[in-house]
Amino acid sequence: MNSTTSSNGSEESVQGVFLLGLIIIDFVFATIIMTANSFLFFTIYRDPCRCLRTPNVFLIANLSLADFFMGFVSFLRGFELTYRYRGLEELLIVNITQYFIGAVSILAAVSTLLVMSYDRYVAVIKPFEYPLKVTNTRAKIFIFGIWTSALVFSVLPVSDVRRETFLLAYCYSHFVIPSFLLTTIYVKIYKTISLQREELRNVRASLTAGSRRQQLERENRMVMAFMMILLIF
Repeated sequence: MNSTTSSNGSEESVQGVFLLGLIIIDFVFATIIMTANSFLFFTIYRDPCRCLRTPNVFLIANLSLADFFMGFVSFLRGFELTYRYRGLEELLIVNITQYFIGAVSILAAVSTLLVMSYDRYVAVIKPFEYPLKVTNTRAKIFIFGIWTSALVFSVLPVSDVRRETFLLAYCYSHFVIPSFLLTTIYVKIYKTISLQREELRNVRASLTAGSRRQQLERENRMVMAFMMILLIF
């Protein structure tokens, strides 16, 4: 009897330590994520030269906004785990808010990554058409559409849509289709960059060739930066 009581007590102690560790991790991550993204928003907003008012910066800021909300979700999860740690009943509103914001943010982040990849695709494949195809206005329209579609998609579970249908659509929209499109886009981008570099090697050194080479290097660095963002996400 005593051994059973002692065993139950040790299990509860281990579970308590585990929950406490999760609470600390959630609050630490929430603080870091929300603070870092807030600094990015402030930098873009207070940019004195307004040189950060470009389509790709708007898209990066939008991805940062989705990440900021994920930091808030981490904060809510830590708050929810604190209730469990104290033996209190979980708040339903906190649980619903956590999952709703998380679903909206993930879908918005995935959609933003797709638009960012298209932005790099146009910049590399059709550099002379880039200023006409990718503008600040179109970037803002895309951002509005991203959040609107994410909000609409996230309320489907509380509508008449079957759970199996929703999960299937969620899987395809969040993983299958984005993975296929991102892989295809970046393979095409790197093939084009390789071909353009090969062409420049065969061109006599000139001001035009040098300028084009610098542009290619700049686009290559931008693509690598977006690849890092994709891997981190």
